[in-house]
Amino acid sequence: MFQYYLIHYFNFKNAGGFMLVSLLCLIAVLAIVILAAKLKKHYKLNTQDLTPKLIRKLNHIHKVKEISLIESFL
Repeated sequence: MFQYYLIHYFNFKNAGGFMLVSLLCLIAVLAIVILAAKLKKHYKLNTQDLTPKLIRKLNHIHKVKEISLIESFL
């Protein structure tokens, strides 16, 4: 019985396809999150009357958040 579960759940013939699909889904989710953050930043830039200093600060904060998000997956 144990041998059956071991063969069924750890079938390495199908692992490559599963890992590829998982990687593609991870990339898709990451792209959606980054796109949403960029849209939020552009919305904020267009709707508020910001000084150049505040624009630079907003761009810096966005860049730091984007990098930390990417690094959290590594």
